[in-house]
Amino acid sequence: MIEGYGRHITQVPLTGEGRLDLAALAEAFAGPERPTAYLLCSPHNPTGTVHTAEELTAVARLCREHDVLLVVDEIHAVLVDPGARFTPILALPEAQNAVVAFSAGKGWNLAAFKGGLYIAGTDALGALDRLPPLANQSTGQLATLAHTAALVHAQDWVDEVMTEVAANKGLLARLLAERLEGITWQRQPGTYLAWLDCSALGLAHPAQHFVERARVALNDGATFGPGYESFVRLNLAANPELIERAVAAMAASV
Repeated sequence: MIEGYGRHITQVPLTGEGRLDLAALAEAFAGPERPTAYLLCSPHNPTGTVHTAEELTAVARLCREHDVLLVVDEIHAVLVDPGARFTPILALPEAQNAVVAFSAGKGWNLAAFKGGLYIAGTDALGALDRLPPLANQSTGQLATLAHTAALVHAQDWVDEVMTEVAANKGLLARLLAERLEGITWQRQPGTYLAWLDCSALGLAHPAQHFVERARVALNDGATFGPGYESFVRLNLAANPELIERAVAAMAASV
């Protein structure tokens, strides 16, 4: 979609531990193809990393220093494990140069009700004025009602969901250790997604292999950027029995 608007994408991979690479960001911002905007996913999809306040402050400083618009996708903001701390970037005084994109679509499973909102920091209000009309007029009335109802009345529902997802993360860790040692997973507190490294299995196309040989449909890591062809993304917002069946089928296929 970004390229469809005539924009060029510069990839800045995360560190090996799944954290933001601040040095690599600084290098990209100062490079010959200096970007005009930086898109940050917080919490991170697909890794599940929850960025610290210090990391977010550092990113905001870099963007301000290099005159790069900071756009933060916080659609997974409410989807963190019980006890984990998520920091909204606009809660940070030094990050008022950010524009946040948010929606109830992920947290409350309302993806079919297309809707969302932009929230600009005090130093980024002008960015919203430059948006094309469709960006501010594409949410239908039914979506507005559904998203508002979720945000105002249904926080308890999300809390319950994330308690179940946290339990499923523990289940997945146990199942992988017992049945699929060739898959590496760094458990993180954000999102309901698991980012699985299948490189030790020696499969040319892990996602294709698992859907064809195990009848388990996973997101292909290649769609998340170059270098992630050996990864797959697993949805943990599911019945534990489904996760057990999926891992069993995947293990049998290899």
